[in-house]
Amino acid sequence: MTTCEPLDKAAGSTYESSRKPAQEVCKPGVRYPESSLKPNVLIIGDSVSVGYTPFIRKAMFGAAFVQHAPWVFDDNPVDGAGEPAYFVQCFDYMLRAPDGTPLRPDVVWFNFGLHNLNENPGKREYGLRNYASAFHDDLRRVTEKLIEWSKESMPRTKLIFGLTTPMLYSEHTDELIQQHNEVARTIMSNHGVATVDMHAPVVQQCGQASGDRKQGCFGDSTCWDPHCSKEGYTWLADTIIVPAIRAALHDRNGTVEEQAALHALARDRRQARRMARAARAKAAARTSRADVRMRRVLQPSKSETETEENAIDDALERAGLGDDAGGNVLDRAGLDDDGDEEDEEEEEPEEPEEPEEPEDKDAPAQQQQALQQQSGNQQLQQQQQQS
Repeated sequence: MTTCEPLDKAAGSTYESSRKPAQEVCKPGVRYPESSLKPNVLIIGDSVSVGYTPFIRKAMFGAAFVQHAPWVFDDNPVDGAGEPAYFVQCFDYMLRAPDGTPLRPDVVWFNFGLHNLNENPGKREYGLRNYASAFHDDLRRVTEKLIEWSKESMPRTKLIFGLTTPMLYSEHTDELIQQHNEVARTIMSNHGVATVDMHAPVVQQCGQASGDRKQGCFGDSTCWDPHCSKEGYTWLADTIIVPAIRAALHDRNGTVEEQAALHALARDRRQARRMARAARAKAAARTSRADVRMRRVLQPSKSETETEENAIDDALERAGLGDDAGGNVLDRAGLDDDGDEEDEEEEEPEEPEEPEEPEDKDAPAQQQQALQQQSGNQQLQQQQQQS
């Protein structure tokens, strides 16, 4: 869109003669993020390209995702990318997704020409450089920038320039358009960019340009002056533009079926990478939890250690062993005061053999005395029962 400075009364009394064009505000790029499932096609151009883009999108539905740069909405003028100088100024804005991500489309169809029909450079009109004499240099700059930008994609983005459609109701204006088309054809040829003629097929379909033209075309009395009806845009998209884009996609990516397969493979690979990252994250989390549990086992808390020591002390007391006895037991077990094993280099003293228990010489006599006492007790019980 164009912003203007305040009226310059010295330049004239009318609004048109006194306004000063100022720098234009850059329009946004495409409306949606690029597709990861289908090839992406980007249309760049003026209001005529805005008119035929929906019909390209409809014709290529399922085979490619088609968008226009700049995105046209209610508060955005429908003149699209305007003249080449404006597109160069806003290059980095128009070739980005809504979130600022640089676009990497498979094919770019672009057109300029209708906004460089001003033959008087001193005439005050909107636009940066909308006069005819600036068209060659500005279009060359656009082409060179797009070529450098296309190299950032692998494989490279395919570029197609569409020669400008005619102005059927002004013979003089249409002659200027044809001159622009020849300039564009030369520039594209020098830079290796494909061109598709949209002018000659329209003239063949609707007739030559004429200032006193009476008949319309495609049911529109003013078709291609410079816009046309839905029927005209549908015909242009289906007959001229879409076949060229399909051929460029095939040349870059293979057939539509091969393209779909490649995009599906890329999608599966991205999904596999996401799953692998998720699996690694889960494994790392499990390992971390296992390490925590192992540290808890190997390094018991202070309360657990104190409880175990108290249980040992209680057991020693019940066994009739005091602190000293407990210490002796620990010493015999080969443990030092801290409960650690003693160094292996220190030789443990050999335990003395226990002496055999001596035989009791009085045992037979004692056994005989016990038997006699038991027999006397039995006789006494029998006497008491008889009495």
